[in-house]
Amino acid sequence: MAEKTKDKPGMHQAKKHKSKISKTQDSSKADKALDHDWIGPEYVYNEKSTKWYLYASLITIVLIIGFYFLTKEIITSIVIILFASVFVYYAARKPKQLHYKIDQHSIEIDNKTYLMSDFKSYSIADEGKIINISFSPIKRFAPVLPIYINQDDSDKLFALLSQTLPYNEEKRDVVDNFFERIKF
Repeated sequence: MAEKTKDKPGMHQAKKHKSKISKTQDSSKADKALDHDWIGPEYVYNEKSTKWYLYASLITIVLIIGFYFLTKEIITSIVIILFASVFVYYAARKPKQLHYKIDQHSIEIDNKTYLMSDFKSYSIADEGKIINISFSPIKRFAPVLPIYINQDDSDKLFALLSQTLPYNEEKRDVVDNFFERIKF
């Protein structure tokens, strides 16, 4: 007597689930092919010479003397000294190296994740050896998210971004031009 084998109850659902898992694994492999991670600086750093610090000191002294003669108050001079000290401190500070990771769905910077859906576009600024990619948020008062990448690593990232967000050509503002000019 020939015996027919019957699937156990739920066997069909298990096969279906297994095929879904393999499809998900295939799509996650495709997603991994469309991700990019690298170590990059926190911000663009320009090496300052002794001459740069000398000019900063001279400008600070001129401002202190000028404002003291205008206002005849020592408080203004103290505020200028504090401002100049903070300015020079941040000018001398070297950037930390951060771990960046970007895929089609998110941007991760040192374990802090930002969703791509929170951004409307991106723009690119060439900063010499480093490229600055700025992500413009959808929310009106949210800050722009800058990331920095070496020129050598940029091709794969640009291919990924072009599939994810629209590119927006943005002009540099006056503050950016000023800081670039003084090599801050």
